[in-house]
Amino acid sequence: MFYTIGPMAAPVVAGLLVDHFGWRSVFAFSLSGGAIIAIGALLFVHETKPRSAEASRGPGLLQSYRLLFSRLKFIAFVCQTGFSTGAFLVTAAASSFIMTDMLSRPATEYGVWFLLFPAGFFAGNFVSSRIGRSASTEAMVLAGSLLCFAAAAVMCALLAAGVITPLTLFVPGFFITFAQGIAMPYGQAGAMAVEPTLAGTASGIGVFMQNLLGATFTQLFGLLSDGGVWPLVITCGVASTFMLAFGTIPWWLARGARSPGG
Repeated sequence: MFYTIGPMAAPVVAGLLVDHFGWRSVFAFSLSGGAIIAIGALLFVHETKPRSAEASRGPGLLQSYRLLFSRLKFIAFVCQTGFSTGAFLVTAAASSFIMTDMLSRPATEYGVWFLLFPAGFFAGNFVSSRIGRSASTEAMVLAGSLLCFAAAAVMCALLAAGVITPLTLFVPGFFITFAQGIAMPYGQAGAMAVEPTLAGTASGIGVFMQNLLGATFTQLFGLLSDGGVWPLVITCGVASTFMLAFGTIPWWLARGARSPGG
């Protein structure tokens, strides 16, 4: 839940700051907030797990990485979350440019529309918490992947056809993050469950892949940006296609394991 509070509030706050105090005020706000968080973590967040002899005898970092990356299911889970993050971040980055430069909308209005993105993630989490108990991890990841791909495909098709409005950006964007809210918790849990003794390492790799692929596709969008919508169509289309491919692999592996000859 709290994962969505920051993204919900940030664009609205940023829009108000930009419109009333200029773009530099956003960096001052971010610096102040980061300093408060760092000081709070230093003072109040302490290590609670005692160091044990068993932990010191565990596999080394490189050996842990090698073991995890030898498992196709692990690779599929972390890549699915990474590519879905890439599709979302490209959409978020492009929507700000399209709203302010192409549609000449104020930053505050963009911030209000942006609320649909974290609202979608929150709604997806809520739905997954209600139906996830009756479905497998692989099925939930596949369902989220299919929905995310469909939403991205609709958005890209509308933009490519010249239908460029806030609705054609943010309504499909809502369903992209809704699908993330369904698939991402299960993808992260599935990655950690592949090798339970290395759950911490698996979690760290998963977050790294989210940031790496998200940043990669955002940078690719920036390099391709030419003042039109095609860079968004291309980068979001590629990211969502890879996301669906990797999201299908765990379901396919689980289905093969359950088959008589598996």
